[in-house]
Amino acid sequence: MYRQPVELDGIDALAPDARLALERFAAQLAGLLAPDAAPRALTLSVRAASASIGLPDRWLVQLRLEGGAFVVAARPPSGGPFEDHAVRTAPDLEALLPSLRASVRAWAPRLTVYALTPGQRYRVQRDFVDYAGGHFTAGEELVFERRDFLPYDDGHTLHFGPRRMYVQGETALYDDFGLLLVGA
Repeated sequence: MYRQPVELDGIDALAPDARLALERFAAQLAGLLAPDAAPRALTLSVRAASASIGLPDRWLVQLRLEGGAFVVAARPPSGGPFEDHAVRTAPDLEALLPSLRASVRAWAPRLTVYALTPGQRYRVQRDFVDYAGGHFTAGEELVFERRDFLPYDDGHTLHFGPRRMYVQGETALYDDFGLLLVGA
């Protein structure tokens, strides 16, 4: 497999225009990670002091400037919260790229609450309790009907026939949804 050499454009130019340096670094990193998300295309969002690389339905990598370094955060392939890694030099990024690529390859194809298809059957992968205390058991099969979103509460009500699943944004259930439910 061809390995593109890594150069860090702008890492030494943080003081004059930090946002531009972050934007360049994020675009460069998105280009390096794009093959690992295929066939889905990565999107890039840059704000004043942070950037995110991901897909239309989830962020896969988050970046920010902190203490003269780029901080790159990604979720481990097995789940859990984003983990921070400081990148100050090209060798730092070279060392981090294999784990970033593994994270993108693991998370890009996983299911999210936004990707559920009406009429599709889904299987619970492991036991869990939803936000409202509903119990779901590994092996249970559910047929998806629709999703209701409550923006004030950042809550999703997922309708599966007679069952309802309540998923709150910014929770482990929301973040690890693709580990709990898969297409049957």
